[in-house]
Amino acid sequence: MNKKININFVGDIMLGEVFENYKRGVKSSILKKKINPFEYCINEFEKSDLNIANLECVLSNFSNREMPFSELLRIPTCFVEILKKNKINVLNLANNHTLDHGIEAFNEMYNILNDHGIKTFGISINDFFQTKPLIVKIKGTNIGFFGYNLSNISDDELYKRIFKIIEIIRKERKSVDILVLSLHFGYEYSNIPAPKFVEICKKLIKEGTDILYGHHSHQLQGVLKYEGKIFAPSLGNFIFDNKLRENRLTAILKVTINPADLRMNYEINPYYINDDFQPQRKIEYLPKVNKLNCILKSIVNSNYKSEKKWHIKANMKSQLGHLKNRIRMRLMFIFHINNYNPYILKIIKNKIKNGKLF
Repeated sequence: MNKKININFVGDIMLGEVFENYKRGVKSSILKKKINPFEYCINEFEKSDLNIANLECVLSNFSNREMPFSELLRIPTCFVEILKKNKINVLNLANNHTLDHGIEAFNEMYNILNDHGIKTFGISINDFFQTKPLIVKIKGTNIGFFGYNLSNISDDELYKRIFKIIEIIRKERKSVDILVLSLHFGYEYSNIPAPKFVEICKKLIKEGTDILYGHHSHQLQGVLKYEGKIFAPSLGNFIFDNKLRENRLTAILKVTINPADLRMNYEINPYYINDDFQPQRKIEYLPKVNKLNCILKSIVNSNYKSEKKWHIKANMKSQLGHLKNRIRMRLMFIFHINNYNPYILKIIKNKIKNGKLF
């Protein structure tokens, strides 16, 4: 019998479709091609005690939005069986898309996941800013999970929320043996974490976090040990219908915990998202992952002068990534205009209301 605890962490799982891939994304591959998006990683998940992910879509048959927007980043409730059969047993729900289709849709998602034995954390029906940990007991060890959405907010709001999180960690730390903190945060489309977010993470680790992992950037940002704790600022996309090459490198972060002394080790296994949106193991990407680990280490150990350099690089990568993504969105919309024909006027009206056509 394996006495050690094995936990797999992955980044964003989005089984639906984004605007530019309407009728051509992950959901369509599942429904039309009968593809299992987890086909090439299920063996790893079956060997693990827990498999943790961020669910970057809404699992519900309801939406408070009009077509075609009611179909975006939303999956039917029957997809819970895909998660269950592929051993995804713990999900973070604290992200910037979990309320996209309204509170009724969120409530249905929350209930159906928990009814099917998939534990959730981050937000719940009664608590939109998590104050008590989800505790999962594995081999006599109490592992606590906290999750927070820190994306798309001002710096003032960011630091207010960090202060609240620190208070919660201090209050609840003794109730668990291992504390896991999941953060949806950082600059999108950058494989370099901005130093200000790294400093925040260092503070949260010093306050008692054992495993801190993030998502939202859509790109892998390396992994290391900091003061004996595991730090992964972003595990990137894991299943997502964005086909830009730099957004398809991903990984499974495998953490091993010894219940006797709570010592932790980890390994990071590179994967690449194929054209059917399935992550496949790609050992040849290990040198690239190691390079990202080295960059992360440099940022963690940087001084004020080098912090400014890394901040500029992270910001530039993010801006370039957003530009490339906007170009891709426009091209995909134009090339597949027939998919949107019944809704063209609604789409234009919606985009103008938001201050931009695309």
